[in-house]
Amino acid sequence: MAQKSSDETSAGSQRARRVRVLQILTCDGIGGTELMVVKLASALARDRFDVHVALLAPGGPITQRLRAAGVAVWPLGGRGWAITAWRLGQVLRRGRYDVVHAYGFKGPFLARFLVRALTRARFVSGVQGLHPAEVEDMRSFKSRLVLTLERLTSRLVDVYDANSEGAAHLLDAHGIAPGRIRYIPNGIATAEWGVPDHVPADVPLVACVARFISRKRQHDLVLAASKLLAEGVALRLVFAGEGPTLGQVRAAADDLGIAEHVRFAGPLDSAGVRALLAETDVYCQPSLWEGMPATVLEAMACGRAVVATRVNGIEDLVRDGETGWLVPPCEPAALAQGLREALADPDRRRALGAAGRQRVEREFREDRMLAIKGELYSELALGTRER
Repeated sequence: MAQKSSDETSAGSQRARRVRVLQILTCDGIGGTELMVVKLASALARDRFDVHVALLAPGGPITQRLRAAGVAVWPLGGRGWAITAWRLGQVLRRGRYDVVHAYGFKGPFLARFLVRALTRARFVSGVQGLHPAEVEDMRSFKSRLVLTLERLTSRLVDVYDANSEGAAHLLDAHGIAPGRIRYIPNGIATAEWGVPDHVPADVPLVACVARFISRKRQHDLVLAASKLLAEGVALRLVFAGEGPTLGQVRAAADDLGIAEHVRFAGPLDSAGVRALLAETDVYCQPSLWEGMPATVLEAMACGRAVVATRVNGIEDLVRDGETGWLVPPCEPAALAQGLREALADPDRRRALGAAGRQRVEREFREDRMLAIKGELYSELALGTRER
């Protein structure tokens, strides 16, 4: 019998060994990126991948979810960035990872230097939107500084993982990592987010599920609802989420005299969001900018028509006139017009909601996202780079 060469034996062993992946998150709060990482870490095939997670923050709800799913997780923050960086370095040294994947700006910026200095791992930087500096003005000094630093240090990144076409185009337009950008959209488990039975109520319900932060622009939705209610349009408005601007949005509803038409449901888990969407007639996302909003995916998967702003990430999901209504951001009057059209025509919003569900099943399934991410990690672990 012919014996295998040492090269063949080595290659077979490398294929058989599980790919060790470290995911790095900057914060431990409930958000689209964080929940996507929980799903990725817990759902990638464990016979092929060994996925760990490091958080550059004290432990919180994401840490709890990961531990409940049996994923190794290290909350490293709480005592300043110097100590956090040292702790991350220790995790990298001990972990012997094949691939390190970090998200946002601070996490990837810190991690790329540590990965190159301390490990032989391949490094992936996850880009979640058009505003890497987390500021609203792309022309601001902070945004320009962040993009300059990204361009200067991009040689330390093996692959940029962009979850929206806009994010991929942003990197390309600034000459960052040509040939090393992968567009991998988020996905959703369509079996878990099926179209629920819906009995229309006398007063239609408009829902918005999002963190209360300035860029989500819930205040614009309150203004739009106030305009419609003043015109005699019947609606109920439900917000789910928490965050620093919650008090301002609640005060706006009081000041405009529409508090009796608005309910603040607080933060909801997945079961709570599904229950809310079962009652929902129109889902609204009034954001100034997005990465790829998981809540819009969830609403579409549940067959709900969407009224949202025409911004990066949302445009990847919602096609105006086909699966929902798109309006300019920061324009409450335009938002009111989109809602007015959706609320006035139940048959059309049901048709657009059904088309949205079909689009999610066709292009944004979770199993598709997991397969593409898995292929990327396997490719990088074998040492193949696209330069």
